[in-house]
Amino acid sequence: MRPCTVCGSKDTKKISVSDMHYGIDGEFSYVSCLTCKFIEIENVNKELLSNFYEQAAYYAYHSNVKNQTYGLILQLYKRLKLTLPRRIILFFLKFISSGRFWWIGAMETKNVKFLDVGCGSGRLVWITSEMEYNSCGIDISHEGVNIGKSHNLDILKGDFSSFNFGRRKFDVIHSNHSLEHMEDINSVMRSMKEISLKETIIYLRVPNSNSLTARKPRTWYYFGAPLHLNLLSPTSIKILAKNHNFEVLSIKQKWDTTELLSILTRKLSGRRTLIQSSKFLNNRFLLCLMAPLVLLLNQIVPGSNLEVVLRQKSS
Repeated sequence: MRPCTVCGSKDTKKISVSDMHYGIDGEFSYVSCLTCKFIEIENVNKELLSNFYEQAAYYAYHSNVKNQTYGLILQLYKRLKLTLPRRIILFFLKFISSGRFWWIGAMETKNVKFLDVGCGSGRLVWITSEMEYNSCGIDISHEGVNIGKSHNLDILKGDFSSFNFGRRKFDVIHSNHSLEHMEDINSVMRSMKEISLKETIIYLRVPNSNSLTARKPRTWYYFGAPLHLNLLSPTSIKILAKNHNFEVLSIKQKWDTTELLSILTRKLSGRRTLIQSSKFLNNRFLLCLMAPLVLLLNQIVPGSNLEVVLRQKSS
């Protein structure tokens, strides 16, 4: 069995899992490192992935990019910015977005050069553009990119890990549950370094292979086989950062309401795919009901989301 891609350890084991989200047939083999807890798919089925990501039904490709709820939030932002300090407004947005914009409180200045990696159809590109950031996105899907461009958003089509950005550099690089879909994690880190300035801040949100629920891979909501090609832990993040000359500013292991609802769904109705239970998982009343439990769990045990902040080390 091959050594760990991140730490080089030969102390690894094989994990076999099936898809519990989209009903894709078959079993998929992963290599799990017992030293740093990095998990990586053994063989990438590029044809399967290419076909899947061109589906208009994939959740990241919203046709309603300019969502009504976020539109109302942005209208409120534009009204408040005339009377309140920007820091207070950003804190408010972070609060009402239920943690989705966990990173946004740090972005206090206007005209930030912002890149969203794995932007889908560009909802976050739109939101941050409306908040006076100089925003750009990149995604591998023709479908997602075309939807975003139809809304006049600056979205690039291509594989981030090999994309040629030319001379473009960014103040902030953001990626929400996208890195786990990329084949070569070391190439991803090299690409981030190439487009970073000395003060660039990188905000990453990825599944946490060190979480309590990750201990049972076959029922872990965020395993995401076969679409998730790699899964990171706090230890593997620190090793990657060191190997690529990044400084780790913070790592938090967070729960979220969606995973708790997925656990409840399986208990109440048996093994169901994400598509079959999507209405249940997106029920706003249930999401609000679960919020206090999420806050409690975050104080007790590591959750399934890693919220990571990196910065390039000064030479």
